[in-house]
Amino acid sequence: MKYETSVQIITAGSQYDLGVVIKYRITSWGSPELGRFGPPENYDPGSPPEFDVESVNVNDGKASYEAPQWLADIITDDECVTGEMIDLAFEERQAAREDAAEARREALRDER
Repeated sequence: MKYETSVQIITAGSQYDLGVVIKYRITSWGSPELGRFGPPENYDPGSPPEFDVESVNVNDGKASYEAPQWLADIITDDECVTGEMIDLAFEERQAAREDAAEARREALRDER
């Protein structure tokens, strides 16, 4: 599933405020930490979610431009930005699951 998030970048002491739109897709939702309170040989620290960035566009208020690769790398390497991206994707995924479950429940009610 593809996702999109917007980030506002304000540079201190500058007259420019940039809006950034990041389009990405989650390739792996990661795994939780396991075996924390058991024997050390059973401990698994888990893994974080992984994603692929498809595009990064910058909007300066006048026009939208595709960000140069070096800028896209800086933005997508920021832990706050990537954390927000993953949180948003998780929320959208959860909402889609809940909507699908509700639709199934309604379909079952309609069949009765």
